[in-house]
Amino acid sequence: PLPYETFKFNSVGRNELKMKEDKKYLISVGRLVKRKGYDFLLDIIHELPKVNLIIVGDGPEKEHLEKRISELGLDKRVILAGNVSEEQKFQYLQNADIYVLSSVHEGFGIVLQEAMQVGLPIVSTDFGGQVDVIKDQENGYLIKYGDVESAKTVISKLLSDYELCKKMRQANMAKVEEY
Repeated sequence: PLPYETFKFNSVGRNELKMKEDKKYLISVGRLVKRKGYDFLLDIIHELPKVNLIIVGDGPEKEHLEKRISELGLDKRVILAGNVSEEQKFQYLQNADIYVLSSVHEGFGIVLQEAMQVGLPIVSTDFGGQVDVIKDQENGYLIKYGDVESAKTVISKLLSDYELCKKMRQANMAKVEEY
């Protein structure tokens, strides 16, 4: 894993980011490209009717994703935030409930360390550098790419189990210190 420098940012509430106080939010950060697996992530959200999603980033897949969001009827639950400042990225991370890495393959995602800094539990695909950072059921969950059912199960479990989330939050905040 790469060395990590903690990013200092101003905390804001959900209202300032146009997020609803009473909703649960998954978040993912990265370029909008096929290998990031955002279609898979939209399939997961489609199966979790009470959950919203924020995707931070921009790229060539933006139009495709907008169309897919519309086809799935997710317009009111998915926010494509586009490119935002580092500060705003951290504000979104801090206000979300779970970080999801849905990539087909990932080298080493610095964004996982960023999610850990703010104490987010992580649900991640199990192929690539993320397996060095995520210990299954300790600071997150590892799932197979394309396995909507198991993703839905672990996300539902995290959203309904406050103690489990708290344990993973503490594990991630401690683990990021190692970098």
